[in-house]
Amino acid sequence: MYRGVGYFCQQRGLTIGDEESVRKIINDIDLVVMRENGEQKVIVNGDDVTPYIRTPEISMWASFVGKVAEVRLKLVEIQRKLASLSSCVLDGRDIGSYVLPNAEFKFYLSADVEERAKRRFAELQQKGAYVLWIYAPSYVNNGITNVKNISKITGMNVSISSTSLGAL
Repeated sequence: MYRGVGYFCQQRGLTIGDEESVRKIINDIDLVVMRENGEQKVIVNGDDVTPYIRTPEISMWASFVGKVAEVRLKLVEIQRKLASLSSCVLDGRDIGSYVLPNAEFKFYLSADVEERAKRRFAELQQKGAYVLWIYAPSYVNNGITNVKNISKITGMNVSISSTSLGAL
C-alpha cells in the first residue's frame, strides 16, 4: 500500500522529502488492494500499478511516505476496512500492534538481516535488475532485532523465524 502511494507521488512529479506536497495530494488517492487470479494487485485511482512498485526507487518512496502521518492514517483506515469485510491475512510492521490490535491471531515472522538481504537480492535479479549489492543493515526495521522480545513489544501471539527456510 505504501508502495502504491509512493508510486502515485513519484508519477505526479513530487520529490522525496517534500512532505507538504504529499499531504496535499493524499486525499486524491483511491487505493485498493485486491486478489485476482491468486495474485495481489495494488490499484491506484483505477490503474493497476502492481508491476511498477517493486523497484528500488519505489522502495525509497514507500519508506518516505510511510513517515507522513496523513499517509499512515489514510492507509490504516483502508486496512481496517479491508479486514472488516472478510477474513484476511495482513502483513506489515504495525498490523498486530496498531491497525488490528484485537486480531484473534497474530504472528511475527522474522529472518536474519543477512537472509532478508539475500532474498531481496534474488528477487531483484529474477526481475532482471542489475544489482551490485544490498546494504543489509537497511533491512533492520525500527531497531527491533531480537525475536524473543518482539511479542512483548507488539503483543504478537507467535514469533517465527524463517531464516533457515531459505528463499520463500
